Amino acid sequence: MHIYKSRRYRWIELWLRWQQHAGVRWLLQLLACCYHLVLVLRLSAYRLLPRHRLPATTISVGNIASGGTGKTPIVIAIGLQLAARGERVAVLSRGYGSSLRRHEFVVLRNGEIVLGNAAVRALDEPRLLAHALPQAVVIAAPRRYAAWQAYLAATQDEHPTCFLLDDGFQHVQIKRDLDIVLLDAVQPFSDERLLPAGKLREPSSALCRADLVLFTRATATTPSASQLQRVQQQVPRTVRVKFTSSALQPAPTTSAAFSEALNPVLLICGVASPVQVLKAVQRLGAQVRIALYLADHEAVDRTEVCRLARHVNALVMTAKDYWRDYDFYTQQSLPVYIVTLTTDFDFTDWLR
Repeated sequence: MHIYKSRRYRWIELWLRWQQHAGVRWLLQLLACCYHLVLVLRLSAYRLLPRHRLPATTISVGNIASGGTGKTPIVIAIGLQLAARGERVAVLSRGYGSSLRRHEFVVLRNGEIVLGNAAVRALDEPRLLAHALPQAVVIAAPRRYAAWQAYLAATQDEHPTCFLLDDGFQHVQIKRDLDIVLLDAVQPFSDERLLPAGKLREPSSALCRADLVLFTRATATTPSASQLQRVQQQVPRTVRVKFTSSALQPAPTTSAAFSEALNPVLLICGVASPVQVLKAVQRLGAQVRIALYLADHEAVDRTEVCRLARHVNALVMTAKDYWRDYDFYTQQSLPVYIVTLTTDFDFTDWLR
């Protein structure tokens, strides 16, 4: 198997190695202290300033560390269960990594933009959410509450009966009825260092704002007893959640199911944990001849993909990778397959 890495991905790897250098670590720790001060001042300000209340039950799903903990599959699972109960769901997303400007917003249904600037690029997570939750409306905007008000003024749709804040733990401007935080069961607090010295967006003490903690990638031995106790001192309600990848799903433009006759494949992976995706794809029967690693939310180099695709029979990628460049993949002659994560965790008791 050949592994190709984008330039941005290689820069990130180099940066992570440089973080371990003593001189660089000292400087980054100083910057992290400044970042922590900004966090404290920001949260203090929102204790004094008025916060916005959406006109229905609001559930936030987020984390305290950068990188993938499985927020999107959890948002999809909650949205599907709410829709099954007859709720009208609206998802408010930051649209991180897209070309959305500060005052712009877009509204999506079934993976397509129905309101707003249709030329906005790299709406990977909002498009994925809109496709996975066909009965929901997805609003992507840097300023979520202002986007909701603009949406109300521009449409006569029925009001949602439940809001989901995707990656909303740090978005304290909006009040919520249930605050869910995801922690990686293997490394719940990452390296214990705040950005930019480490991966933490907020210190572990921020968990006191959460109502429920979900440990993702959990096993019989993770999180450890000491890690679990540490979290439960701040958030008594914790749940272990497992994700499964049961099959390689054909993309919307691919009709045939995946089979071994389509091996070897090109794996395109632009998520925080590409090695985990590679292992999942191999378990599902795909023989990966070439793996292309991208940085999180990075757009694919289309010329390079066309060059690499000459040596394989099919393309395999995560759902987020597909929807980031879906206009490109719909034009490919090779079949395209998507590896998706699902969870069978029942949120019903927590959503009452």
